[in-house]
Amino acid sequence: MGGDRVPGPLNDAVDEETRRLRELEERFLGDEENVKRMRDVLARARNSWTHEFGRLDEIAVDVYHGKRGGFIRKYADAWHHADARNKRLMRSAWVTLILKYNLKEDPHGTGKPLKALEEAPE
Repeated sequence: MGGDRVPGPLNDAVDEETRRLRELEERFLGDEENVKRMRDVLARARNSWTHEFGRLDEIAVDVYHGKRGGFIRKYADAWHHADARNKRLMRSAWVTLILKYNLKEDPHGTGKPLKALEEAPE
């Protein structure tokens, strides 16, 4: 182990952990073809989630960390932590809040558009 406390490639504990994870992967997923298929399915699920909720999730995070009122921040937090089924139920209300309070352009509640904040010197 080096001074940075990161195990090196010859560390037996790292090799044992890698071996154990591969063994579990083989036991549950089978051969390498099934592993590739499962990774592909997970990648498609992640892309689908991003396509369906990505921008709304980004707005929720910005609103939560901004200077908006308590209700909108709590709704943004609830949106961000909801699963797909609940997000589909909450979507119309969240989109209505985004439009009514201009959360897309000014998610932080500073009165300045998001682009102006990005361009402003720190």
